[in-house]
Amino acid sequence: MTTASAPDEQRFPPIDKLADLAMVLVIIGGIYMAANLPGNISLVPAIALLVLAVVVLVVDVVLLARLEEFAWATFRLVAGWALLAYLVIAGMIGYAFVYDGTRGEGLVVLVGMLAVFAIAVPVLLGFSVARYQPSAGHAAARRCTQERESNARRLTVMRQRPVRDLMARSPDWRRGRPAGAPQNARCGIREQPTGRA
Repeated sequence: MTTASAPDEQRFPPIDKLADLAMVLVIIGGIYMAANLPGNISLVPAIALLVLAVVVLVVDVVLLARLEEFAWATFRLVAGWALLAYLVIAGMIGYAFVYDGTRGEGLVVLVGMLAVFAIAVPVLLGFSVARYQPSAGHAAARRCTQERESNARRLTVMRQRPVRDLMARSPDWRRGRPAGAPQNARCGIREQPTGRA
């Protein structure tokens, strides 16, 4: 059995994969730090992992910000609540390290990793949900298409009716416009030419 893919899925850059990579880097660094603290350890591996994670996350956010046709309202809703939740989680983890006696440069590196973690997860969740939602541009285009089809059907029906029948049923003919004809040029549909006496 094959599953249907999301519309326009291929046009998205690998935002979710970059967020995953940033999380993996900080998780590895966090495990390394947690396994060796509070003793004296070399911070070089942890700092290298943190720098790589920050670079990946910055690239991820830049790619996300450059999206035009995207369900931003859905993304902000999901990512906003996820950010709030993960800030609380990151704060609790940071407090645990402080309570355990972590100080100095090690604490700074851990706070940086927690910050990357608290941003990458909401970005991943928000993008994963919003990518399958119709964007505002797609919704407007769909409405325009439906309106064009509806007006085309109305004009076809009007052409098939006797003119006198239309004039008897629609007071709009007194104003020079057929019943059901578009009343503005929205979505590229022009009004029918008026025929005032």
